[in-house]
Amino acid sequence: MAEYLESTDYEAATARLAHVLAYLEAKGLEDARCDEINDAWVKKFRKWASGVDIVSPTGKIRKRSPTTVAASVSMLRTAINQAFESRKLLHRAAISVKKSEIEGKSPWFRASESQIIGMFRYALALDFPENSSDKQIQKWKRERSNLLQYLRLGVATWARPDAIMDFSTSEEAEQWNPGNGYIELNPFGREQSEKYRPLVRAPRQLIPLLNENVGKFVKSASVRTAFRQMASTLGFPDKGQSGEKLIRRSTASLIRPLLESNGAWESQGRLMLGHIRPNVSDKYATPYHEDYLVDALRLTEELIDRIEAAAPGAFSLN
Repeated sequence: MAEYLESTDYEAATARLAHVLAYLEAKGLEDARCDEINDAWVKKFRKWASGVDIVSPTGKIRKRSPTTVAASVSMLRTAINQAFESRKLLHRAAISVKKSEIEGKSPWFRASESQIIGMFRYALALDFPENSSDKQIQKWKRERSNLLQYLRLGVATWARPDAIMDFSTSEEAEQWNPGNGYIELNPFGREQSEKYRPLVRAPRQLIPLLNENVGKFVKSASVRTAFRQMASTLGFPDKGQSGEKLIRRSTASLIRPLLESNGAWESQGRLMLGHIRPNVSDKYATPYHEDYLVDALRLTEELIDRIEAAAPGAFSLN
């Protein structure tokens, strides 16, 4: 099993499966087989993982939450099931994960439009102490460049964090089509999961950035630390309220009442979030129809215009 998990091509799973691999190594179970994984095995993994603290790159120590452990179990189940569907294994995963365990408590905090603008101004290093040197300012901009890319794609597509980190403009990924301006949030070859990744339309302000980009849009393996530092600097609530999903939740929260006012939230807003799938009986939810997500696109573009006006460079080429 360890050999299979190490070679998995499901990029978003890397961090979660790393906990399982660490457990196999710590317990000398590298030769364990996927068909040996059951709820009793998982119970032992949960107990072990809950006792292993998380240490940040700066040395800060915090307890591993039950939700994080459950996410690793869920990803293990997904990896085994994908191996079965690819005919690499004879059976599906014999383990169960409660949806409530993975999701945990829903955060209450949503950033306002002015706070979203503050995020972009932080990522662009537009606000700095008077005595800051040009060299220091340029250093901040370089260090925050991946955070900026993350924020851009988050606002433009409303995508989940793993979909943002996976997104690539490479031909092999088949995620960006400059000919029609569509973004396929699910890369080529990846099977859709319960957390559906929709086909969305690129806001006009994002198109030059996509055309200029090569490969992954966010170049780093993670923006978690950068996002956490930004949230702390801007005074956002902590304790799970201001993680990487904040930009998705906040963008949707700002646009939702506007879509609800013309009855478009159910067909367009929920589709943007991946909570429903396309519906060929509804032109607003039919891929490549001229009215597909038309209201969500317009309102997202209007929000981006306001962000760019208050944080110059937010959606501009350098």
